[in-house]
Amino acid sequence: MVFSSLTINGCSYSKWLPTILESFRNLKSLSWGCDDSFEELHFDWMNQISFSSAPECLLSSLESVDFKVPLSGLAGEMKVLRYFLENSALLKKLTIRFRCDCSTKDEFVKEVLRIPRASTECEVVIL
Repeated sequence: MVFSSLTINGCSYSKWLPTILESFRNLKSLSWGCDDSFEELHFDWMNQISFSSAPECLLSSLESVDFKVPLSGLAGEMKVLRYFLENSALLKKLTIRFRCDCSTKDEFVKEVLRIPRASTECEVVIL
């Protein structure tokens, strides 16, 4: 399928992330939102997903990823962030919203900034 922009709005899609990315080979922009009542479950499911390889869009077209759901540094969340940063060769901007009620923001920021990036032009924005 040819889409330049995709918005995923719903936690139930998280387990399908690898399949979704493989289906959109020319994807340039990905935006991820989630219903408030399922925020914490959303990336918990990501711990169970195996990212075997980087799909075509990560290697050749994805330029922007925006996590509209607030993150707090859970293992599943970090796994997803690492996957995008380490595999997206053309990524220009990764936007993360940090959960305000979490007291570990400094550690979260340090951990995210330590993740190696496939794109030397990638800017990580933490709101």
